[in-house]
Amino acid sequence: MRHEKITGMPRVAIRLAAGLCALVLSGAAAADDIDLFTGVQPNGGEPNLLLLLDNAGGWNADASFTCPQAGVVLPINAGKSVGFEQCALHSAVNSIATQPTLLGKVRMGMMMFGTSTNNGAKFRYPATPPSPLPLMDANGISAFQSVIRSIDRNVDGTGNAQVAGGMQEAWAFFSGNRGISGTQYSTPILDSCQRNFVIFLANATNSGKPNDSGQVAKVQPLIDAGANTAQQKEIVISPNKYQSSWGDEWARFMYQTDILKNDANRQNIITYTIAVTDGSNPEYVRLVQSMATNGGGKSFVVQNGDVSGLASALLQILNEVQAVNSVFASVSLPVSVNSQGTYLNQVYIGMFRPDATASPRWQGNLKQYKLGYDDRMSSCCRMPRTNLP
Repeated sequence: MRHEKITGMPRVAIRLAAGLCALVLSGAAAADDIDLFTGVQPNGGEPNLLLLLDNAGGWNADASFTCPQAGVVLPINAGKSVGFEQCALHSAVNSIATQPTLLGKVRMGMMMFGTSTNNGAKFRYPATPPSPLPLMDANGISAFQSVIRSIDRNVDGTGNAQVAGGMQEAWAFFSGNRGISGTQYSTPILDSCQRNFVIFLANATNSGKPNDSGQVAKVQPLIDAGANTAQQKEIVISPNKYQSSWGDEWARFMYQTDILKNDANRQNIITYTIAVTDGSNPEYVRLVQSMATNGGGKSFVVQNGDVSGLASALLQILNEVQAVNSVFASVSLPVSVNSQGTYLNQVYIGMFRPDATASPRWQGNLKQYKLGYDDRMSSCCRMPRTNLP
């Protein structure tokens, strides 16, 4: 908002303008009261979540676990990391159906690393690139769980963990560009206020490692995507065994970049990561953590075979994503000088984010604005140019 000082205006005019602007700025005010607590803005669009599943050799590591639900893990996946991940993912998606703050209020899809000559990634759910991502309502949950139950480590597995290639593919999908795989995508973003997230689930076991090859193992794809000089700089991590992987640089680029190049509403991609580990590969864990740190999200480390731990991490991400996608602006704006809702040409608006666990204490802050004339603003907030300096 551009600020220009206004002098000589009658106080009643300032108060009236403040009240009108409050109606515009508090988008949730027009909705029912329940919308303040459900977590999704009335016109903000459901957040987009893309799960990038590490289907390289690391998911063949031995894992001791018991799946609480029968018929989820294929016999060929039993006793392996892929089977425990299959079980936890199925459980997390099932939990969406039991949480009113999530049911029908998030969109999800799943990619895996490419096979054969595909150095990027490919969609597993849905089978063909979607636009938009499927809504996680009752039908979407059922379809997603059906795909999860069909994961086969031999059929779906690949030889290399194309970490940077997978991230480039995710960027291409969200931005509506061509992926390393050669697939031309249409952006799934339906609303200028939608938020976009990648969840990278990595197998940081003894046999798991990033192993990008071909063009994506270099900086050129980042340059082609529009990375500036700073974004092309290699991120330093310690231990640095996998520092040469461009996975965290892609996460940084996706977080810092307006992928739709729309100045009105910035659209970036936030990366969360989960490292499944048996303790034998801390170097891969460190790279995965760097991806989340530089991608604006959070990283989780889960012990190989801990079904409840992985399901909880996934569910925590889902709840955080849903909470981040919503912001509540106070539906009332005091206009009395005595109550300090306004002072001269200054307007104060409280803005809060609903707590993901439905706690009554919401994080937020107090915004200070100045009333001024701006050609870009809605007509109801415009003021006469009279007496402007």
